[in-house]
Amino acid sequence: MFAGYIRPLSEDFAMHKYLNPLIIIGFMLLADAAANTPAAVRILPELIRAANAEGVAPESAPPATARTINITAEQRHIIKEIVLKAPNVEKAPADVDVTVGSTVPSTVTVQPFPTDVSTKVPQVKAHTFFVQGDKVIIVNPVDNKIAEVVD
Repeated sequence: MFAGYIRPLSEDFAMHKYLNPLIIIGFMLLADAAANTPAAVRILPELIRAANAEGVAPESAPPATARTINITAEQRHIIKEIVLKAPNVEKAPADVDVTVGSTVPSTVTVQPFPTDVSTKVPQVKAHTFFVQGDKVIIVNPVDNKIAEVVD
């Protein structure tokens, strides 16, 4: 079926040029885990920097604006309905950056979700939130970064 197609040698070389270092990194990490030493932790950033210098982007690193919580359109509606109608919700100033992945300033008060929201949307049970205008901003309390913006 594919008998007439032979890949040029240069394609094979280019593929192996970047594949082999990744295999080596994998084996180093496995060996390091087995030996319980932090050598790979020191070496891995150097190898990533070297790969970047050659024009290879580390594909395993998530983008800075990656969402850390997945909620449906219906769940977004539930969150907005309950939170925005709650009487004791304090609103954040309009100048606060509400980009997913950004750190919440210490001047903003975050609070736990009401029980109704946590029951109906279990993904946010471990998260906190604040309100800005008519947006509900979901915050990961572990790193105090914005996980999602419900608008």
